[in-house]
Amino acid sequence: MFKSQGLFRDILCPDSTCSFEQCPFDHTKTPNGTRQGSDGSTSPENSEIEIIEVPHKRSPVDEGRSRKKRFIEKSPTTSSSTSDKVQDELQKSVVVPKSGQRVSETSQSSAKPNMLSVLPMPPVGHGLPVATSNTVPTLTPSDMKRKYTDTFNLAAKKNVRAPSTVPTPSPIPDSTIHPSINDNVRRIPLEMMFKAYSDLYKSLPDSQALSSRDSAAEELFIAKSSPNAHTYQVAWKQQYAKLKKRAVVTSVNDTCTLHDLEKRQLEAARAERWNAPLQWKELSPLVHSKEELARWGYIVDIPSEKPFRQDDMVSCSRCGTTFTPKTRTQYPCIAHWGKQMAPSSITTHESKFWSCCQKPLGSRGCTTHPCHVRKVSQPGELQNIRPFTELQPFLHGQHFSVVSLDCEMAYTLNGMEMVRLTVLDETDQLVIDVLVRAESEVTDYNTRFSGITREMFETQNSVSFDEAIEMLKLYVSKTTIIIGHGLENDLTVLRLVHHQVIDTAILYPHARGRPYRIGLKDLVRRETGVDIQMAGEEGHSSHEDAAAASLLVRKKARLTYFPGANKVKINRSTL
Repeated sequence: MFKSQGLFRDILCPDSTCSFEQCPFDHTKTPNGTRQGSDGSTSPENSEIEIIEVPHKRSPVDEGRSRKKRFIEKSPTTSSSTSDKVQDELQKSVVVPKSGQRVSETSQSSAKPNMLSVLPMPPVGHGLPVATSNTVPTLTPSDMKRKYTDTFNLAAKKNVRAPSTVPTPSPIPDSTIHPSINDNVRRIPLEMMFKAYSDLYKSLPDSQALSSRDSAAEELFIAKSSPNAHTYQVAWKQQYAKLKKRAVVTSVNDTCTLHDLEKRQLEAARAERWNAPLQWKELSPLVHSKEELARWGYIVDIPSEKPFRQDDMVSCSRCGTTFTPKTRTQYPCIAHWGKQMAPSSITTHESKFWSCCQKPLGSRGCTTHPCHVRKVSQPGELQNIRPFTELQPFLHGQHFSVVSLDCEMAYTLNGMEMVRLTVLDETDQLVIDVLVRAESEVTDYNTRFSGITREMFETQNSVSFDEAIEMLKLYVSKTTIIIGHGLENDLTVLRLVHHQVIDTAILYPHARGRPYRIGLKDLVRRETGVDIQMAGEEGHSSHEDAAAASLLVRKKARLTYFPGANKVKINRSTL
C-alpha cells in the first residue's frame, strides 16, 4: 500500500452514501458548507478542529505503512455531547456483568462479533472493574487486553499436570555390572520402563511407588545380565517391547517385573506338567522285562502245584527256631526286627550290624514276640494254598491304564496273607482301600510294619479275599501298569501273575547291585527330601507307601519338571 499524503482530505466525497473505510475524500462536510461532527451535529467550517494522533503498535505486516490516525472533532459547544455519545457506544458494545455472570454478546446490529463475548469471564479480583448499582464502569483498551490475557491463562492452568510425588527412579548401582554400562547409558532405558510400568499400574493404589520399584529392578536385571553396553542396548529394547505388550495389572498381588512374571509362568507350566496324570505311553519304557522280574524273585508264570501241610515242622522266619503250629507259642520268639547293615567302606561279615539296635551280627535279639511265625515262599506250595490267576483284558472306560498298589500283610498258619489292599489311580486319587479278612488263623498281625491290629477288624468293615480280588479286577486289567515298591510280595499275596510292573526297588538300584535293595523310606528321602513311615511302632500306611512309589516313578519319567527336593508332597491319609 502507498502512504497517504492527505491531498483530498479537504474535498467533499462525491458519493453521499460512501462507506469505504480508506476513502481519501472528506465526509465531514455537508452540502451547505458546514462540517458534521461524530455525534451528528454540524458546525461552521471555521470551527475548531483538534487532531489527535493515536499511535498503535506495528505488527510485522504493517511495517512500512503509515500510522493510523484517529480524528476526533472537538467543538466548544458539542464536546460534552460527543463524549456522552462515545460513552454510550462503549456501554452498548461491552457490558461488565456482576460477579458470577458471563459477558454478554454484542448487539445483533453490530457488523463484527465481539471475540471477548465467547470467552469465559474470569472471577472477581483479576483487575477488571466491577459494576455497582450507581455507576457503570468504562472498559479501557488496557482493561480489555488484561481480561483477554487472564482468561487464556486460566484456561491454560486447567491443562497443567500436577507434579508427581514419586520422582523417576535412579539406576541401582551394582559392582557386577560392566563398566561400559554406566549411569548415563542406563538413565534413558530406566525412564522409559518407568513410564511403561506407570501405564500398567495406573489403576492400582500407590501406582507410582510400585512402578518405581519394578522398573528399577527390571533395568538392574538387564544391566547385570549384559556383557557390554551394546548388548545392553539390544536387551533393554527387546524387554521394553515385551513390556508394552503386557496386559494391564488390576491386582497388587500381580505386580512384578517382567522377568519374575516369566519365571512364574514357567513354574506354573512346570507344575502343571509335573502334576498331570501319569500316562501309559510315557511309562511304558520304564516297565521291567519278564526276565528281569524273574531275576528279582517275581513269579512270572503260573507254577505247578506242590503239596502243602500246615502241621509240618518248619523254622521260624524271625528267630530260626523249629516249631509246629501246636508248639508255636511254647517258646518265646526273640529276634531282631531290623535289617542287617554294614558301613559303606567295610564289607566284612564282622563289620555288619542290626539296624534296630545297632548290635553286631550274632548278638541276642532285641525284641520278644509271643509266638513263632512261618513264611511260605515256594511257588508250588503257594499254588496249592490258593491258585494264581491273571487279570482280564483292558476295557476302555472301565480299567485304568496306570495304578499304584500296596498291600499290608500278616502272618497266618498259611504263611503271609493280605489284610489290607490300597489302589491309587494315575492322579494318586484313592480308588480302593479295604481291610481284607485272612482265610486262615492269624498268628501275628505284624503291626510294626503293617499298621493293622485285631481291633481294626472288630470296629471297621472288612471284605473277604475273593471280594477284594473282584474289586481289583474292576479297575486293573492285564495291560495296566502297576507301580509299587517290592511288588513281588504284593503280587504273591494277591496270587496274580502280572508283567506290566514298575518296581521302584529295581528302578533305583542299590550301589552294590542285586540282591541289595534300598528301603522305600530311605529312597524317598534321598530322591525327594520327603520323610515317610514316621509312625514308628504304629506301623506303615499302605496309602502313603503307594503314593511314595508313584512319586518316585513320576520323578524318573519327568525329571526335567521335578520341582526339587522338599518341594513335593505325599498324600498321608490313612484308613
